[in-house]
Amino acid sequence: RAVTGPAAIEVAKFPAHLAIAVHDAPRRDALLDESIARLTTEIGADHPATLLIRALAGRLTADPARAVERLEPACRAYSSLHAARGEPVANCWFELGWLASERGDDAALVEAMSEVDRTAATGGDPVTVALARAYLALARGDPAGSRRAFIDVRHQLGPLAGQPWWVGWYAVEAQLGEALALRAVRPRDAEATLERARSEAEAIVAGQPAAQFARRLARIQLE
Repeated sequence: RAVTGPAAIEVAKFPAHLAIAVHDAPRRDALLDESIARLTTEIGADHPATLLIRALAGRLTADPARAVERLEPACRAYSSLHAARGEPVANCWFELGWLASERGDDAALVEAMSEVDRTAATGGDPVTVALARAYLALARGDPAGSRRAFIDVRHQLGPLAGQPWWVGWYAVEAQLGEALALRAVRPRDAEATLERARSEAEAIVAGQPAAQFARRLARIQLE
């Protein structure tokens, strides 16, 4: 018998949940697309539940250009239709802003990270907001202020021993950002910071090999 009502929405999410653990990119993309298609049929393309999977698909897409293609319309829909949902809005725009940073597009970075900053008033994750503000300082020509902001994030996380892996990932994000800021003022110190970030990122990616984490590690290795 066909599943209908609220249960149908939960069933439609199952392929996306499976996709998180799938390493084969074509299979992962197919599962995400299946969930998106089902959710779009059940509740519409811009329903928060659908947008959550659309944004997830962008974060799990390895190719940066394709990731942007998936993320940008989802992020804009979040901001225009569901701005009060601060945490998913912040997560979506932060990844889009980080990708802009990677390709050196300061205008796109400022737009995206400014959207993250706005979620401070609507429930955006405080660490994500703080990281976004640090990237904004760097893009606006204040590497020293940016570095201080990234260091503040790392200090606020406290000792990492015994913390969940995602707290360690925040530390990697902060160390990578600090290294990018140091490039402009103290290049030699940037190398040591990158090395610390590389060691921590490799340990996390070994257990969490999602595309968004792998591309951070790849950038650390290339810087």
